Amino acid sequence: MLLKRVFLTFSLAIVAIAANAQWSVGVLAGYDYNLYDYAKGYAYDLRYDGRAGLDFTVPVQYNFNQWFGLRADIDYVQKGHKMHRSGTHEGTYTNTRDHYLNLPIVASFSFGGNKIRGYLNLGGYMGFWAVSSIEGQARLAMAPDIDDTQYYYFNEKLDFDSKRDNRFDAGLTGSIGLGYYFKHNVEFRAEGLCYYSLIDTGSGSKNNIAPRYNTTFALRVGCIYHFITK
Repeated sequence: MLLKRVFLTFSLAIVAIAANAQWSVGVLAGYDYNLYDYAKGYAYDLRYDGRAGLDFTVPVQYNFNQWFGLRADIDYVQKGHKMHRSGTHEGTYTNTRDHYLNLPIVASFSFGGNKIRGYLNLGGYMGFWAVSSIEGQARLAMAPDIDDTQYYYFNEKLDFDSKRDNRFDAGLTGSIGLGYYFKHNVEFRAEGLCYYSLIDTGSGSKNNIAPRYNTTFALRVGCIYHFITK
């Protein structure tokens, strides 16, 4: 008898959760800024800076109730960095643009009223380094008695090298957002997020190359459509 009551209570709980659950899907876009952490060792003439890019994502979420859900995105992220040198290599620089496809999966917590709600999303992500390109200029090797320094300019797509490049990415992600329902099931949302990579973009452990890591911050806005169920 007790087992029957427990089973009945559990079944009613599942039905109640399903009755109040809802799906949502949307489109968000904005700008990001990538920080490039490179252990350059004794190369004191190297200077690395971050670089801005674009971010475009399609979030799909399943809400178990009004305040908790699970969310997965299909996210296109532009990462990259800038490098310039000083000293004897003064004038040498590169601008690198990397294109990633990310799949973040997060627990989504929300709070607020029926018109305005806040969001906190925490979880992890996996990513794939799809394309990379580089432009810049390098100093030509000149004889010591020649004072007229010459450079050559380049702008090209990079070919990946498995001995140098690690195209798999993964790490932690979190975001905060604010949503405004201008219809009962259509929401305007703005959010800020961070991708904190835990994977070296190089194959440093194999080839004694200094480790390199990306940390990306983004701001984006867009619309979310909620499939309301009763």
